[in-house]
Amino acid sequence: MKKQRIRLPVKQIVIITIVIAFAIPVFIYLSATFKKANFFNIEEILCAGDCKIDLSYLKGRNIFSVDLAKQSRYLSDLFPLYSRIRLIRVLPNRIFVDFVKRKPIACVSLYRYFYVDKDSFLFNLPSQEDIPTLPLIVGLETKIFGPKPGNRYNIRELELALEIINEINANSVFKNCEIKKIDVSSISNASFFMALPVKDALGKKEYGVIEVRLGGEDIKGKINILGNLLNQLTADRYNIKYVDLRFKEPTIKLKDKDVQR
Repeated sequence: MKKQRIRLPVKQIVIITIVIAFAIPVFIYLSATFKKANFFNIEEILCAGDCKIDLSYLKGRNIFSVDLAKQSRYLSDLFPLYSRIRLIRVLPNRIFVDFVKRKPIACVSLYRYFYVDKDSFLFNLPSQEDIPTLPLIVGLETKIFGPKPGNRYNIRELELALEIINEINANSVFKNCEIKKIDVSSISNASFFMALPVKDALGKKEYGVIEVRLGGEDIKGKINILGNLLNQLTADRYNIKYVDLRFKEPTIKLKDKDVQR
């Protein structure tokens, strides 16, 4: 049996080779021309929203000569306040800056105060910025050494504090409550202080602060238990000193007596 000979499309290969050979120098020429043309020199920097980033050093440079990815990384390191900084070419001579600010969800007490976002990044906020009241996380002084803005700290104690905040915020029972302080100096004895609306003996509405001791396990389950307990003790909320959820049986300590649940 004779083997069939494979016939290569010689004509097509020759044509493709000629086209590629012609296109490469044309591309190189056009690229070099664009990079030298004053028409493409950056004249304006556009920012989305209230941008505090100074990019004037890019003005006058050719828009095609700027490595946008490299500049984005450089600016992200320089301005840790932003979780994302992206530069976009707007031909012929403008750069558009798109950025996302980090949103603080708590304040961390170290050798000074830092803000922390949901991803465990520490950062500073401008002093003139309107900052909402945030929970204060304490007990990390011996866990985070030499903290620097823009760094992420994957530390169990910090993750635990953020988990507590997330679970409280996600539970509708606590929509009118406010976490004041979270102590994670010891995971097994982790606790937080929360202000919740109560009525005193005269029926006057005010905010009472209770301590919640919950340890470091099953945070979601314990927060749900806490919500159920508070719903049952609506009339006695003003009299609660602390709630201990570290053990199998929750304990509620009132200012004048103990209640076992």
